[in-house]
Amino acid sequence: MPGFPHPGPLPEGEGDKEHLRRIFTVTVQVASPPRRPPLVLRPRPSRLLMAFLALSHGGAFALVLGLPIDWGGRAALLVGVALSLAWDALTHVWPRAPWAIRDAVLGEQGWELTLGRGRRGPVALAPSTFVGTWLIVLNFRSGSQRPDSGQSGSWRAWPWRPGGWPSPSLVVLPDSLDEPTRRRLRVRLRLGEGGAASEG
Repeated sequence: MPGFPHPGPLPEGEGDKEHLRRIFTVTVQVASPPRRPPLVLRPRPSRLLMAFLALSHGGAFALVLGLPIDWGGRAALLVGVALSLAWDALTHVWPRAPWAIRDAVLGEQGWELTLGRGRRGPVALAPSTFVGTWLIVLNFRSGSQRPDSGQSGSWRAWPWRPGGWPSPSLVVLPDSLDEPTRRRLRVRLRLGEGGAASEG
């Protein structure tokens, strides 16, 4: 057969089944495509995202200050805006919150996350994931388990479930990752690797 190495002569006594098995093994080895290396995402703090958070929450502060309500009500609303800013910053800009994503790895078996406290475990990509040219939002769903103590394979119930912590998500902007990594991520997602995603 042109293009395939010959499996070599068979020892005496080997039957047709062994001959076919050896030919099949050689064919698979030659025809199998090379495996893709794992795609490792370790986002940098995004100045673009921080600027958006500062502008949006700054606008909310100004809006609250202009409301015709007493200062007690304003103070409560301002505290809420400040907590929202801290939540978003510690989740998406500087991943220090326990549910924040420090890094994400897309391998042959799917996605694996490392959270803010070093806990690791496999997750699935949610259909609400968005893939655009300028913005990528990876939303994950974990099911009912989470890593126990930072060691892969040690499990208990995940904290993000209805009534618990939020499902993990990763916001990727142009200054979050280097361009080659971001391009590979976008291509793999559009090819359906790691789960389905909506495109923009």
